[in-house]
Amino acid sequence: LFPYTMLFRSVSVGCAVTVVERTTGKVLHALHSKTHTATVWSLAFSPSGQEVAFGTEDGGVYVWDFEHDEREVGTHGKHGQGGGNFVRFVTFHGEHEVISVAQDGRALRWDLGAPNHPEELFRFEKVPGIWRVALSADRKWIAAAGEGNEEGKSARHVEVRSFPDGRQSRPMIVVPEGGLPRCLAFDHAGERLAVGVRFTDPR
Repeated sequence: LFPYTMLFRSVSVGCAVTVVERTTGKVLHALHSKTHTATVWSLAFSPSGQEVAFGTEDGGVYVWDFEHDEREVGTHGKHGQGGGNFVRFVTFHGEHEVISVAQDGRALRWDLGAPNHPEELFRFEKVPGIWRVALSADRKWIAAAGEGNEEGKSARHVEVRSFPDGRQSRPMIVVPEGGLPRCLAFDHAGERLAVGVRFTDPR
């Protein structure tokens, strides 16, 4: 484990990503980008620990080398009438690729040597409106929670697919009526999935 963690925030002009030392809180690296103002919603270190990938609320995917400014890898584009497309998840796949999942349910692989030309790996079909994403510790399974459509009616689902190809799927979890899946976590073996649900109907 690297002896530091990441904090993020949106600021009045631009957005910021800060890397701090875990044991002391000392700021090791700070990025304040004035090129875009979208809030950061997901973060991941590269395997070497020398770069950070992050995704923003407008669908943007970026990589920040600590010795240089951030560079845009590409964008997921807009989703729905609101125009935003929150990038809910990013991870490095080796040192030279980034995989991201956005609100629209698409999982894209970005070759850092050829930005703006992503490969669509798969799509979460049952949860096109994704709220949360979790990756198993062995990086073999990925789960997404959100709102989809079931027989013409709005329904909240948790969908699990193999990672990174998405070809295999596990039985889908349908969240009980009135429930909002707010967080996800795999156990160490990737065989169990904990789902945190908020119920809006007190009954």
